[in-house]
Amino acid sequence: MTIHFADSTSIATGKIVNSAYIVDRKNQSTDGGTATGSGHYQRDLNTIVFDTGMSISVSSNQFTIPNAGTYCIHWSCPAYQVNHHASRLNDVTNSQDLGEGHNEYMNAAGSNRSEGAARVTITGSTTYRLMHRVNTTNSSNGFGVQSNGNANHDQYSWVKIYQEA
Repeated sequence: MTIHFADSTSIATGKIVNSAYIVDRKNQSTDGGTATGSGHYQRDLNTIVFDTGMSISVSSNQFTIPNAGTYCIHWSCPAYQVNHHASRLNDVTNSQDLGEGHNEYMNAAGSNRSEGAARVTITGSTTYRLMHRVNTTNSSNGFGVQSNGNANHDQYSWVKIYQEA
């Protein structure tokens, strides 16, 4: 099986047996947060939208996959008026970066997203976080612009996890 993403990348996998979707969900009309230039900063992740059987947990903006196995992890992080930016997936448990998101550039009144994907095989419970580096600081909405009341919640970074058989 091959998973195809909106950005035309794909990951060859075995049979998918479970999946989960985690987001940074904020109250209606709330910006995504300040993006501070020149460092890798942890993105917010606070809501499990669904989990079909992996028992994922979220705490302190990090997510934990509790069981051994092979997983495909796809993520996306928005940015607004920060110039160059890129995201990455960090394995907190083993202190290592697992994948880089696409390098992006946005300097005008607009936003775009750094997306990435990684395939990991773990032997036990492992905790991950999303990191994001931007060139130019943008207070309150550098990590995403609120919907001005057009949505019940404002959602920003997200992670999709697929468990292989």
